[in-house]
Amino acid sequence: MDKEIVLIDCDPGVDDAYALLYALADESLDVRLIATVSGNVPVDVTTDNAQRIVAMTKKNVPIVKGSKRPLLKKPHYAENIHGKNGMNNYIYPNDNKAPLLDEDVLTAYRRIIMSANKPVVISATGPLTNIARLFLTYPEVKDKIKLLSVMGGGLKGGNTTFAAEFNFYVDPDAASIVFDSGVEIIMAGLDVTEKATITNEFLSEISQLNDKGKFLADIMTNDSPYVKMDSGCLHDVVALMAIKHLDIFQYQNIDIYIETEEGLTRGMTIKDFRTENENKNKGKVKVLLDLDINAFRSELKEKIKNYSKY
Repeated sequence: MDKEIVLIDCDPGVDDAYALLYALADESLDVRLIATVSGNVPVDVTTDNAQRIVAMTKKNVPIVKGSKRPLLKKPHYAENIHGKNGMNNYIYPNDNKAPLLDEDVLTAYRRIIMSANKPVVISATGPLTNIARLFLTYPEVKDKIKLLSVMGGGLKGGNTTFAAEFNFYVDPDAASIVFDSGVEIIMAGLDVTEKATITNEFLSEISQLNDKGKFLADIMTNDSPYVKMDSGCLHDVVALMAIKHLDIFQYQNIDIYIETEEGLTRGMTIKDFRTENENKNKGKVKVLLDLDINAFRSELKEKIKNYSKY
């Protein structure tokens, strides 16, 4: 099997937990780094969650703590959605945590990317602070990146303001740098991720598969703010699933820009309509617009079921 070398940049986060457990169970992905970033909750908390989730899987995946604040803006969190600990205030049954690399996040990224025997895929499911800093500090890595699959943005408008999706609102300057980098990008924005829903029946089914499935069901309870305020959408899983299963999604290639200025449109995803009627392969960014929801749920369930093998 020709595995994709994948580096995951995340801010766990309820939906990041689903994304991480999905990716780590996917035998077609060779996950070589998990980098954390300030986003849903402060970076110390996102890092703790990443360590605990990796420990659950008993996999030896390097973890590095990333940026503690956006490039230029003040930190902005979503504790009202994800809870103070980022996991809907879930109480972990033990103190098991995978170790952290004793290395700066940019150094770790550069080392792993440049030493890889083929171009890598980066999937970013939080604010793009780490990736923007990486491109600014070590621009040579861009030549060794096959694809950047991003959860963020939305042509339909926002979920943090009327204009902006959370990740792009938190660090619009980073998003702008990344989307202007020339690297091939898949954008899993709200246009598709708000359709990536799961049901109570689905949660009941995965909770009976294994301890990872039960954990995922436990952090997605009906009375949680995540479900009440965000409809239980699995935003971040989409960015990971699209790497190897683009056929599940409908997309259009579009020129995308990000508004960086303060004000009503901070973090807004701007589509260049001048390319709308041209060949769909002309745009810079593959913007996911729809999905086969049954295929999405089935693929996610199958990967969680993999944990029953070991």
